[in-house]
Amino acid sequence: MSGRYGPYVTDGQTNATLPKTITPEAVTLEQAAELLIAKAAAGPSKRGAKRAPARRGGTTAKKTTARKSTRTKK
Repeated sequence: MSGRYGPYVTDGQTNATLPKTITPEAVTLEQAAELLIAKAAAGPSKRGAKRAPARRGGTTAKKTTARKSTRTKK
């Protein structure tokens, strides 16, 4: 099969990219099985987790209070 990142073989769950040295027409069933086994044994890719950007200031909202008047009534 041809995909976004080049030709690959699949068993319905695992996808294995074909090396550039092998043409899709020349792949045998045994070669495809070996590629899929190797891909499954490698496990999931180890991509770094994306972190949320740091927030500026405090994490809680500041509450404002009403000011009391200091004037005395006449």
